[in-house]
Amino acid sequence: TVAAAGVDASRVVFSAVAPKEEHVRRGKLADVCLDTPLCNGHTTGMDVLWAGTPMVTLPEETLASRVAASQLTALGFPQLVAKTARDYEDIACEYGLDHEKLQALKAKVRKARLTSALFNVKQFARDLEELFFKMWNRHANGLPPDHVV
Repeated sequence: TVAAAGVDASRVVFSAVAPKEEHVRRGKLADVCLDTPLCNGHTTGMDVLWAGTPMVTLPEETLASRVAASQLTALGFPQLVAKTARDYEDIACEYGLDHEKLQALKAKVRKARLTSALFNVKQFARDLEELFFKMWNRHANGLPPDHVV
């Protein structure tokens, strides 16, 4: 149980499914999101980060386990991407045990969400359009499909 691990049970909250706006608001209540290594949060990760809550993740072999690492890197927080299970625990404890450090990190996450590529939908659309043009030009010039960047 949580209490056996030395954590005040009132600090751990499980909640039912909620409408999107309430779901995102709940994310602001958390100190830090501990992403699950096997299958990352995906949309939930985006919601948590948009709420300004830091997330710690441990990418593994599958695509489903690496999504949060991509999100955190795009947001500018690669230091929250653990390399090992021990590293994951150390990062979580580092912020969980240091309230000032955690508050500083949360402020940085809140600020970054407004300036990073992760939530810049206009830039994403422009970049995607550019890739579509490159693909079309390859096709129009009789070239075979290939990776475009």
